Amino acid sequence: MNSVLLAIVGGLPLGATYALIALGMVLIYRTTGAFNLAHGQFMLLAAFLLADWELHRTGPFLLGLAVSIGAAGVVAALLYLVILSRTVGQPHWVAFVATLVLGVGLDAFLSLIFKSPTYTIAIPGMPRGAFGLLGVRVGWASAIVGLVGLVLSALFIVVLRYTRLGVQVRAAGQDPVLASQGGIQVRRVYVGAWIAGGALAAVAGVLYGSSAVVDSSMSGMALVAVPAMVLGGLDSFEGAIAGGLAIGVVQGFITVYLGGQYVNVVTYTILLVLLLALPQGIFGTKEVLKV
Repeated sequence: MNSVLLAIVGGLPLGATYALIALGMVLIYRTTGAFNLAHGQFMLLAAFLLADWELHRTGPFLLGLAVSIGAAGVVAALLYLVILSRTVGQPHWVAFVATLVLGVGLDAFLSLIFKSPTYTIAIPGMPRGAFGLLGVRVGWASAIVGLVGLVLSALFIVVLRYTRLGVQVRAAGQDPVLASQGGIQVRRVYVGAWIAGGALAAVAGVLYGSSAVVDSSMSGMALVAVPAMVLGGLDSFEGAIAGGLAIGVVQGFITVYLGGQYVNVVTYTILLVLLLALPQGIFGTKEVLKV
């Protein structure tokens, strides 16, 4: 029983981080149709910036947090405006390859700018140590990171579902021509989606970096979040959260019962099975083909 609880408790905070990453990727995919492979670099950029901000004591933590998240959002918007907006009307693989190349380029750029291989993020007021939960020791930092990730994900869903802004985002993604005829500034919505997607990735990077070491491998978390997207549904916001939590818990069980070295192998095996058995995901929109 303790092993099961340990796996769940260990996997949920990681799953909350995956949920934030997947939400940003789903938002970009649903609005602009681009599957963003440079998403992990937005995480890495924000985490590096904030960690370097703290290291050199540049200013208050909250100001550094705002600058880091804002920088990720601005870079995401620039990538869309300068490059990806020019792929509209071309085959989907063009945008796919463009984001892949951009991701590799950003990785190289960040490695040149930030010389230290590893950083740490210390959030002021973050409690350290652990507490007991049904016989299992749970780290305070891990628990708070998971809770904050879940709350932010839930707030994001509320905004998308029950506000005028959310209606505009869904309309622009579903039928941009009809949305523009209805008075929606589709281009602004697209840019806003990339900014929000970059900001969500930045928050995920900061949260993860506060409970782990910040290094270049962090960008790979976005690729691990892909199974969460596929499981929940590529165009489902609720599915991104459910898929992220599910993948996190699955990885928790893998770590406890098989060992950490098997996490990536089993995770991507699950992704392959899901693509074959349930390509639209649990909450994704099913395509209906008329013959």
